[in-house]
Amino acid sequence: MVLAVAAPRLKGVEMPTAALATRIFASGLLFGPFGLAMGTGVGLLADGLRRSALKSRENKKDRIV
Repeated sequence: MVLAVAAPRLKGVEMPTAALATRIFASGLLFGPFGLAMGTGVGLLADGLRRSALKSRENKKDRIV
């Protein structure tokens, strides 16, 4: 996020330091919670899929025997 915000501009004009710091701070406030929510959601989804696969594998073992 910091690299995207601090990247050089297309016209080559440098951004003032105060404006750059403000953009980094504002982006951090926005990306932080949303990134946390997305990471948590993906982690919970992956854990649920893993547990579901393990459970179905155990059920198949019980059926064969």
